[in-house]
Amino acid sequence: MSGYVKNVKVKVAVDGAEHEFTLRTLRYAQQMQIVSTGENEKDHARRRQQTAKAIALLPESVVSISPPITDADGTVLTAEELCDASYFTAVMSEVALEWVGRSQPANPPSPGESSADGSPGSPSTTPTPVTEA
Repeated sequence: MSGYVKNVKVKVAVDGAEHEFTLRTLRYAQQMQIVSTGENEKDHARRRQQTAKAIALLPESVVSISPPITDADGTVLTAEELCDASYFTAVMSEVALEWVGRSQPANPPSPGESSADGSPGSPSTTPTPVTEA
């Protein structure tokens, strides 16, 4: 059995209220758009760029937000609006970081290599996110 899950759930606080995002796991094409190939992965500007790319990709992967997040007038905000409004940058950065980190295995085997239990790509530890807020 693999460690793959179809959806990732991320809980965040927005203005003091807890909300749970259900997201489809990161697709390979999305991962390739986010991950940097630069030599200095700790470079602050590069991490900010990666986070911005991840936030831009989030709306297409949001399955649900429960309870819905609303504006000051009580209007439900879409995932696109949440990702676009600078008011939610910190929250959406947190969601993006968790989404990317939990969508991929921590230590994927090299091609042709198998994991400790003999199955190809069976992760045994928590992933380390490739982006940072």
